[in-house]
Amino acid sequence: MNSIPQSGIYRIQCTPTGKFYIGSSSNLPQRWREHLSKLRRGLHSNRHLQNAWNKYGEDQFTFQIIEFVMPFYILEREQYWINELKPFDKHIGFNIARNAESPNTGKHPSPETRAKLSAAHKGQTTWNKGIPAYNKGKPSPSKGIPKSIEVRKKMSIAAQSMSVEHRKKNSQAKSREWIIIDPNGEESRVVNLCQFCKDHDLSTGHMSNVAKGIRSHHKGWKCRRYLPE
Repeated sequence: MNSIPQSGIYRIQCTPTGKFYIGSSSNLPQRWREHLSKLRRGLHSNRHLQNAWNKYGEDQFTFQIIEFVMPFYILEREQYWINELKPFDKHIGFNIARNAESPNTGKHPSPETRAKLSAAHKGQTTWNKGIPAYNKGKPSPSKGIPKSIEVRKKMSIAAQSMSVEHRKKNSQAKSREWIIIDPNGEESRVVNLCQFCKDHDLSTGHMSNVAKGIRSHHKGWKCRRYLPE
């Protein structure tokens, strides 16, 4: 993953169990570094993810980008994937909240985690020193400043352009087809991989990894992208 900020939806998956966490960020590389830092120090706010990390170890987790999304639509697409993959089900994933806009709903850090967080926050860490936004209570310098008609017009045109591009990308994504090979060697072609996996009690993440060549099969099933000749 390069260092250029990229926005989108990601999944942190535990290989031994197949369970995963769904999240979103306007800067995916930076978000993964933040997760790593907290998990390595035992300070992650998601106790389910932290417990699995402690049990299986760092080398048993993967960070996967599910979809690149423009910042305007991050929460909308994150909610779509949460609804689709249901990571809030304790048998499927690590997410605690069902709502992408309220990821902290239902989180109750353990006394040990709260003690570690308190100790860590007593002194400023290197990543927040000198950052004006870290100082609470200071209003944004642009807050309350009215935008000119010309600026509003440019913003409107940009939003419309992004909307058209977003719809185009969504249409292309939905039109993807997959070749599925069952344990008996029978091939079939499907369009909605997520729905197919639901109907056959399969993990969409594992099947995607099979298609990418990361796994050889999932429960005897194989999968690859359909590429029309």
